[in-house]
Order: sequence, then structure tokens, then C-alpha cells
Amino acid sequence: MKPHVWLAFALIWALASASVTCGTCRSFFSAAISLLNSTAGIVSLHATSLAYKIFESIGVPACVVFRAQDYCANFFPQIFALYFPHLLTFLSPELVCYSINLCSRPAVVPDQNSLFARRILRDTPPSRASLPPPTNNSAARLRLIVLNDVHVDFEYRIGGNADCKSSTCCREPAAEGNVPAEKWGHLGDCDLPPITLESFLSKMNDWENATAPEVILWLGDTPDHMLWGHTRKSHLEGVKKITTALKRRYNGVGTVYPVLGNHEGLPCNHMNFATQEQQWILDACADIWRDWLTDEG
Repeated sequence: MKPHVWLAFALIWALASASVTCGTCRSFFSAAISLLNSTAGIVSLHATSLAYKIFESIGVPACVVFRAQDYCANFFPQIFALYFPHLLTFLSPELVCYSINLCSRPAVVPDQNSLFARRILRDTPPSRASLPPPTNNSAARLRLIVLNDVHVDFEYRIGGNADCKSSTCCREPAAEGNVPAEKWGHLGDCDLPPITLESFLSKMNDWENATAPEVILWLGDTPDHMLWGHTRKSHLEGVKKITTALKRRYNGVGTVYPVLGNHEGLPCNHMNFATQEQQWILDACADIWRDWLTDEG
């Protein structure tokens, strides 16, 4: 076993098996986390590298037990260096010590969630929209469709293997004894087949004019869950296909308001707009959604 793995095991074993109190554990990790957060560039890089080596040696084999080996082997290497430094800013001694059974479960502090939300929304421009007061007048009610988290798999195969022992199934041909994927979708580790989304959009448009939707809110998260197979091209092709489907069904019927979800970034969940890293999808979607957006949008 590699030295850094022995070091990790030794530290965890020493804390968990010795006569260490919850208070001592919190003090130790409070100092350790503060030290990691205060280190400058090169030290942070070393800390990230060491943490990944430990994860690679211990975590990846453990992922097999939880049927997440695809994520661990293919997706985590893409995101680890991005996420680990940010993880330190939210890591607490209470959570670490609870994880190794030295402290009781920490209470969720609402202020921590509020702080996290404020960090995300700190650059949001002020809203200029004013909402009308609530009313019981049926004539003032808004008819709308909310389309979110569709996670369409354009490689979904009817009759494909729905129990593939992986994180994204229903793609490969089913062998004898496998569970075949059904036409309209399959509960479990499969994403939505395109035919089901098309059917939904068709049914939602099958109204009399008096009850047609006035607004369609498309709230993002279009890509499938094969996260390590995502590319800019695959993301944009998915956006284009659903845009085309919405225009075909609702052009001139209702106003579509599209937004991006956390799965649209590359890698998934990485939507740092303080830099130019995700500018490619903003520019591309501005062009794809040109008919729906104002010049300011």
C-alpha cells in the first residue's frame, strides 16, 4: 500500500480508536482545515494532489460496492481538482468528526445555507420585474408548462439492457437474462427516451385555443447522466433538438423562457461565470434561443 494511503488510514484509526473526545477531534480538524484554507497556490495544489491519490487508492474500489464505478473512474478525475479547493471552504470540523463517529450528528444551520446561496447569487443583477398581487379571479390566472430536468438520452435503445450494473443503462443491447428497456422509458438507471418527451409535448399542445399555454418555462438540465461522455457538441445538440421540438409544437402559441441548469456546464455542476470558462454555452444558447430572447437577454 502506498505511503499516503497508510497515512490516511493511520490518522483515521488513531482518532477513531484512541481516547479522543469530540472536542479534541473538532479542535484538530478546525486547525487542519484552517491551515489548508490559508495555504498559498503550490501548497493547495499539493493538498489537492494528495487528496486525489488517497481517493484514488481507497475511494475508487469502494465505488464498486455502490454501483458508482463509472462515476469514480471516469467523472471524478475531471472534477476533483475543480471541486476540492471549494469543498474546503464549506467543510466543517463537526461534519468530519461526525463522519468518523466521534461526535453526534451536526445540526443543519440555516445561516450556512443562506451564506451558500448568497455566494452563488452575489453577481445577480437586481430584478426590475414587479409581480402583481395574488388574485382569485380566474381570468387573471396564468396557464403554463414547466419543463425541467428532462435528462433526455438520445442514445436510448428500446429493448436495451436496463440493468447494466452501471450508472446509465438502456443503451447497450440486452443479452439473454437481461431486463429489456421499455418503449416509453424504464425506472432505474435509465434516462428519458426522446419519444416520451415528444409524446408529452404533443399531448400538452392538444388543447383548444382557450386553454393553450401562455408560458412555457424550460428550466434546463437537458443532458443525460453519462457525465464523463459529455462534450460541448453533445450538449448543444441536445439543446438544439429540444428547441426545435418546442418551436414545432408551440410556435406562436406560448412564450418560451429557457434557462440553463447545473448539468449544462462542462464538467457537470461547474458553472463559474466569474471567468470565461462557460462563455461558450452562453454564446451558443444566445444564438439558438435568439427568437425567444430580447436583445438584453
